[in-house]
Amino acid sequence: MLKLGTNLPGIHDLSSLETLGKRSIPHSVKSAYLALFMAQQHKDRLLTERERLDKKQKQINGKLVLIKREIDHLKELVGKAEKNNPNPTGEKNKRTVISY
Repeated sequence: MLKLGTNLPGIHDLSSLETLGKRSIPHSVKSAYLALFMAQQHKDRLLTERERLDKKQKQINGKLVLIKREIDHLKELVGKAEKNNPNPTGEKNKRTVISY
C-alpha cells in the first residue's frame, strides 16, 4: 500500500500539530526539553535544506550563463552565414517551365 504523501502532491507542505505548537497535554519540564530538542532538529533540517537550495540556485544560474553564451555564439555564426550567403537554403533561382 502506498503512503498518503506519495498520492497527494503538496501533502508534505501541510502543517502538523508539532509545527503549529499544539499539544494534547500541558507542558512539563521533561516535555520542554523534548520540545527544545525537536525544535533544534527542525531548525537544523531547514538550515541544511536552505543550503542545498542555495547551491542548486548557483548551479542553475551558472548553467543559464553558459546557455546564454552558446546562444549568442550561435546567433553570431548565423549572422555571418547570412552575410556570406543571402539565400540560406542554398538553392539558386530556379525557374519552372510550364509548357502547354
